[in-house]
Amino acid sequence: MSFIKTHFANGCKIRMKWKLKEFVVRNVREGGSLKSDDFVSNIPGVNYCLKIYPFENIGNSNHQVKIVLQPSMGKTSTINASFTVSVNSASKKVVFNQLIVNDSPESTIFCSRTDLLNPQKKYFVDGFLEIELDGTLKPQGGIKRKAEKSLSLAELLFENDSDKDIILVIDDQELKIHKWILCAKSPVFKAELNSGLKEAVEKRIEITDFCFETVKIATDFCYEQNISELVNEENASELLHFADKYNIKSLHDSIQALSIEKLSELNVCKFANLSISTNANELRECCICFLVNLSKQSIIIEGVKTLKDEITSEIGRRSFFSTSDY
Repeated sequence: MSFIKTHFANGCKIRMKWKLKEFVVRNVREGGSLKSDDFVSNIPGVNYCLKIYPFENIGNSNHQVKIVLQPSMGKTSTINASFTVSVNSASKKVVFNQLIVNDSPESTIFCSRTDLLNPQKKYFVDGFLEIELDGTLKPQGGIKRKAEKSLSLAELLFENDSDKDIILVIDDQELKIHKWILCAKSPVFKAELNSGLKEAVEKRIEITDFCFETVKIATDFCYEQNISELVNEENASELLHFADKYNIKSLHDSIQALSIEKLSELNVCKFANLSISTNANELRECCICFLVNLSKQSIIIEGVKTLKDEITSEIGRRSFFSTSDY
């Protein structure tokens, strides 16, 4: 099992309190629902909320109250959800075990509407209904992947130097690239090449703040070459900064994904800080989840004192019991 699966695929705890005003619940129309706030889980890209349907007509039975746990699946195709929903004042608890596939959770009857509105049942106390959620989410079946594609025009042109009409100059070295490829990948380069300035006229762009290796990997990527073996912990930082500066979104996304695969106790703090300076939100999310899960296992984390405040405050926020008011 890979290191990533060890820390991301074992699931996470979910907990929240949801406080609803009695008059709001009573005034929901038949078939209508109320939704809690969305809360962030420690599975990358997966959030969750509760929905309550206080006035459901199910078959020939009396009106019922339904509860639904609604996760956003992120890159996970299937989630195993085991949780309890309870109202302590009414001594009511319902246990749920669900396999949620492609954002399609099941709803479960929690209680009858008659019981919910009966003052003797004590669902409402001082005008409020307080619902508690406690459970776990476990991703199943791996990560969604893009389908394989046929050879693209960019890949076919990669070896065709004769038609490359733009020269990138880096550290006295030159790289040739097709203008339309560069413009298609980077709106920043497109604006520069259509500006009428010296670079546009001479069709030469000098790049002074990145090394030759970084620009070469980036241009290879523009031709849809496989760069996975070229990216490492050392050059990922420059590549993310390059992709961020020139707004090459597909490169930015790919370097994030490759960096996530390389996360470990030794580098997660470095990557977490890097995610802030390069606007790498997916990498940031995975680093935070990674750090939260490591902290729960009392694992020593290299460089934890260097973490930026934005990272440490988010880790702290996710460590507390979640609440939602309506």
